[in-house]
Amino acid sequence: MKIRKTTAGAVITAGLLAGLTGTAPASAASATSPGVLATVNYRVEQTTGDVSDGGTDSTVHYRLCSATSCTPDRTLDDPDENDRERGRTDTYDREWESVGRLTRILIKQDTDGSAWYLDRVRITYSGRTDTFLKDNWMPRGTWVSIPRS
Repeated sequence: MKIRKTTAGAVITAGLLAGLTGTAPASAASATSPGVLATVNYRVEQTTGDVSDGGTDSTVHYRLCSATSCTPDRTLDDPDENDRERGRTDTYDREWESVGRLTRILIKQDTDGSAWYLDRVRITYSGRTDTFLKDNWMPRGTWVSIPRS
């Protein structure tokens, strides 16, 4: 199990932690003690709307949020693909800090590209799938909060 030490932002495996402290976490519960967060595998499916000029080459940032906390800012990009093209769904598999049940996502499109029409985002994690509907143009340079549908 990987754990993330929030004070330094580095990923530390249980084996490395044992070498640093002399003991490894006994369970996932101990990995969630103050200052240390368990990580979860998230599949993010981002769909660009099928509208004229709806795609963008802008950098896009995500934060996944529960009722009480959010993950740090992450950029989703596939360097081998042309992400965020009109009518297309891009899929990203990422490991992020666990914040519990998602209630909303925060998305920010940088000002480095054209306007972007975001249709929806679907996130699968921990045996559940949540959908976040936007179906509108994203403002550039501003964080937008999208509640779970």
